Amino acid sequence: MIYRNFMNKNCFRLFFVICSFLFVSSSYAAVLHWSPVASTVDCIIGGYKVHYGTVSGQYTQIVDVGDVTSCDLDLLDLVPTQTYYFAVNAYSTTDQEGPLSAP
Repeated sequence: MIYRNFMNKNCFRLFFVICSFLFVSSSYAAVLHWSPVASTVDCIIGGYKVHYGTVSGQYTQIVDVGDVTSCDLDLLDLVPTQTYYFAVNAYSTTDQEGPLSAP
């Protein structure tokens, strides 16, 4: 669990838990899931960004998935034989971004 203030501006605190990183179905579809971040009076969650790359902690790609709590990895341009690392962060309606989740 990550607990930090967004941009140190008391916008809101991020309680972010990755529920399950990967779900593989019988058709080999992969979906990344995460728990939603609660909005506060001072800060409303606008959506989430999925960061990914081939080295843990070095995410070369970012996809804004909007106000959802999952991402169909089949929609990303991934190489099937390559290992990928993913992290997610929330952003507010005023474009303040929270810290990345654990990879």
